[in-house]
Amino acid sequence: MNLYKDESGKFTTNRDEPLTANLNIRVSPSMRDKVKAIPNYPEKLREVIQQWLENLDSTEQDES
Repeated sequence: MNLYKDESGKFTTNRDEPLTANLNIRVSPSMRDKVKAIPNYPEKLREVIQQWLENLDSTEQDES
């Protein structure tokens, strides 16, 4: 995880943008269980979503 304590002892992050927004989706219970079984699944899901968005951006640029 990218959390660490700053000089004042407060937790902070070295990310370009802080993770303060939530995104909720509905999935089946079995899908939820499989995802939650993946080690460090929140970070891995963020990576997959970021790749997906980058691919969408490049696809849209190619179509222009």
